[in-house]
Amino acid sequence: MRVVVDGLAHTYRRHRVLDRIDVEFGPGILGLLGPNGAGKTTLLRLLSGILKPRVGRIRAGGHDLRTRSGRRALRGKLGYLPQVAELPADMSPRSFLEYTGILKAIADPRERRRQAGELISSLDE
Repeated sequence: MRVVVDGLAHTYRRHRVLDRIDVEFGPGILGLLGPNGAGKTTLLRLLSGILKPRVGRIRAGGHDLRTRSGRRALRGKLGYLPQVAELPADMSPRSFLEYTGILKAIADPRERRRQAGELISSLDE
């Protein structure tokens, strides 16, 4: 997937984490190295469409991530696993699968429930 980043900046509570980043990369594996607080997680969240770019522009897979429709379309193509992937203790397997359906841009709740049920049923086979 081709990704183009132009002038990307991001701030948390007046602390600038990313400062006018310009980068372009294509298919393959990308590694980010840097000290804690350098903005690696923020950059990944922006690149995956979890956060909306406020300053600058990101185009990923032909989608403009400044728009809701662009971020939603990207989620249908992209998987993202945070470094610490903990689920709330009260989340059932079915709830987790339905939540994953939201992340994968399955808008219809009935379709999310159907697919979650189908996956759970397949475990019994």
